[in-house]
Amino acid sequence: MEDIAEKAAKNTSKSKEQLLERWDGAPELVIEDIFRVRSLETGQMEDLELFDPYQTQLVNAYFYGGEKIINVYKGRRIGVSFIFCVCTLLDAMTNSDEFFPIVSNTKDQSKARISDIKKLIENAKIDIPLEKKNIGEIKLENGSRFKAYAGNPNSSRGDDSAKTVFVDEMAFIEDQKKAMRTFMPFISLGGRSKMLQISTP
Repeated sequence: MEDIAEKAAKNTSKSKEQLLERWDGAPELVIEDIFRVRSLETGQMEDLELFDPYQTQLVNAYFYGGEKIINVYKGRRIGVSFIFCVCTLLDAMTNSDEFFPIVSNTKDQSKARISDIKKLIENAKIDIPLEKKNIGEIKLENGSRFKAYAGNPNSSRGDDSAKTVFVDEMAFIEDQKKAMRTFMPFISLGGRSKMLQISTP
């Protein structure tokens, strides 16, 4: 986190030490201080502001919740999948050599979440160096990586254990039991690992 605070301090009136004190125990403030998004109204890049209370609650559930599986049943276009893209990116930035599979009904849908993460990286207020970037995969300079999967991938077995498996639009995966049998081993070996299960009706 010190490296992130040092970079962020160059774009604000606060010092590295002040940012670290502000951020202590508050990942939602880190998120608002370093990420930007394009406004749907103006088309301009703006600081990311979380929708209270639910996005802040989701951030804290991700970073501080004790459950291995977080299941969120949501309405469309309210920013739940997006905020978990933000959470997993911050997690990847602060933890080296971690793996974050992103799963959806189709690989194209998973690639869309990868694209969301790329946009966060490109528009961040700090430099986030990448070692690898293609349509279905991102690898940060610290070795942490994201990879897109379809909901029923035969090729997923044998991949690295994961820090977080992000399952987007879970209800639309045709064989959910088979998909979970495929992806649960990704988190079974990691003591801090978790699975996000997110879906509209």
